[in-house]
Amino acid sequence: MRLRFENMRHRKQWRHNRSDEHNSLGERGTTLLETVLTIALLGSLLVFLNGIVGQESARQRDRSLGQELRLMTQFAQQYVKAEYTDLLQSLANLPTNNAIMEVSMQTLANDGYLPASFLQAGRHLNSEGQEYAILVRGVSRRDNSNPKATLPVSTIDANDDDLVDPHFVDGQESNDELDIEAVLVTTGGNPLPAQHGNPAAAAAELATVGFVQEHGTASGAFGAWSLNMSPFNSLRSYPSAGHFVALLALSGFGVLDFQSFAQSTSGQTNSNPFERCPGLSGVALANCGANNSIYTDMQFRSADTDGDGVADRFGKIGGAYAINMPPPADTDASGRVDLFPEITGLLRIACDSSGTSSASTGTILVDCANVHISGSTSVGGNLEVSGNATITGRLNLVNNLTVGDRVDANRYIAKAIGGQDLTKGFFRGEIIDMSGTRQVDKPICRDASSEPEIYVAPASFASPDGSPIVGLKAIAEAVRGQNKWLVNIQAALDRDSNNDRSADVVELRSADDRALAVVKCS
Repeated sequence: MRLRFENMRHRKQWRHNRSDEHNSLGERGTTLLETVLTIALLGSLLVFLNGIVGQESARQRDRSLGQELRLMTQFAQQYVKAEYTDLLQSLANLPTNNAIMEVSMQTLANDGYLPASFLQAGRHLNSEGQEYAILVRGVSRRDNSNPKATLPVSTIDANDDDLVDPHFVDGQESNDELDIEAVLVTTGGNPLPAQHGNPAAAAAELATVGFVQEHGTASGAFGAWSLNMSPFNSLRSYPSAGHFVALLALSGFGVLDFQSFAQSTSGQTNSNPFERCPGLSGVALANCGANNSIYTDMQFRSADTDGDGVADRFGKIGGAYAINMPPPADTDASGRVDLFPEITGLLRIACDSSGTSSASTGTILVDCANVHISGSTSVGGNLEVSGNATITGRLNLVNNLTVGDRVDANRYIAKAIGGQDLTKGFFRGEIIDMSGTRQVDKPICRDASSEPEIYVAPASFASPDGSPIVGLKAIAEAVRGQNKWLVNIQAALDRDSNNDRSADVVELRSADDRALAVVKCS
């Protein structure tokens, strides 16, 4: 036992000596535990970094999907707006029982609303392989159900002439109107989970873009709206869960959730981020809800009610006390404005409803006795004013200005001749009788830098006896208390009746004397 103990003691001493040797060289060994901990730490760090990279990659994918959705929605909106009337007639031509159809992206490309380079074999797929299409159906504006029922073709074309019956497109809601409900959808490809689909819809930065999270229902970003998609379920491109939906055209309540107007058990109105009618009830609440003012893209539709090929009923905004247009916006943070407020298809602005419109396309009729424009006015074509026009700012003219009565403006700028300021070039001339009051009205110079000026000359160049006028002295004196000048003219004649070797000087004061007075602003 003692020998064994000594051997162990010598081994420990040998290890101790080896350790001292290493320490003397400034080195330290790594234990197995330290190695394991280091590997574990590095592994955790790699997992963490991989998670960050994966999350960022997913965000970029969602953002890319959203931006493509935005672009395709804008193409589809332009198509539906411009082809609204033709789409109505297409519903009447359908061989199916119900007025419902789908429009391919190839149709948009053929009609010039979508670049052909976006298509491959007539289809456009997003990065998830989902194909785009537009779903369209016809509904009655008087239908108060939610969702509205799809009208039968036999109802909108009762006389079977392949045209929408006139009472559906005459602009009179009393005998019903045919409205289009249209949506842009994606179908097929890889369905997206909600954690990617909803962020992608939000990344489109359009209130009209949404996602189908649950089969049969499309919802806007952040739950701003919801739409029952079941009326479209007979179409090939009906979107299932995991696909996108963008609103293009709606009727009546459209996507407004009826629950936002319902009373809860506590008597309080349920909250809704797009609720526009707080504090209203009864008829006022119904009227507010029936006028969907959420969407900022406004389109007016004209109608030909008598079939003569000329529109005789025009879209209108009724009963509005104020229409507030937002300023231009930079929606894509590019540093350049890309969204401008506009109202399109407008033919008439009337001060009251008693007049009838005779306006044609390309003309806006402002049917008011007096028009007051406080800012600068740029006129690219001809400006015709039948009454008075008061412009306190600047008037820019490219072509002609026709005024029936009077126009007063601070400045007149003619763009057609290099932007020349005509304010100081306008003049008024008149012939005055020098035997009378000899008074001339001063012009009203609204430009602060301008002053009234007058130039007076005899209406002839010789005296009654035939002596030429060789010199002239004209004086215009301001009449106290009046905006007038008193004019005096002295003329030097080419004769010397008193032999003083000077021309005779006469004052034009007789009934035979006439003078031309020209007035302008300096």
